[in-house]
Amino acid sequence: MTQLQTSGAVLSLDRSTSVAGTDANGDGVRDDVTAWIGTQGYSGDLPKAAAQLAKAYQTVLTLTLTDDAAVRAARLASSDAVECVMQKSASIEAGYKAVADLRRVTVNTDARVKAYLAYVELVNDTVARAPQGDGCV
Repeated sequence: MTQLQTSGAVLSLDRSTSVAGTDANGDGVRDDVTAWIGTQGYSGDLPKAAAQLAKAYQTVLTLTLTDDAAVRAARLASSDAVECVMQKSASIEAGYKAVADLRRVTVNTDARVKAYLAYVELVNDTVARAPQGDGCV
């Protein structure tokens, strides 16, 4: 597997201890997640929707959980991004799969799981407004 990842035949995800990972171009999405999205064969507007959701997940992972305004903004951005992916997917099932797969790929280390679960615990039982339109930005 290491040889396949090194050769580029199989995508290698960032498994460093850094919660943020590497985002060399500063677009708010880890570089490995951007590469993963590119391998999924998504068509139409789904790659852009997936990138929007990846950015929302990345924001959630790197949030200061004591900043109520930032937590609210992240909650709304995540809700909008999920709706966008669902709207741009070929079916409800494909949308659910895209959302779950993207979360799995983004939240892929112990440190990231801990950060994500801390956020989920904080926003549990809160209500987010329904997105305007399709949720896409």
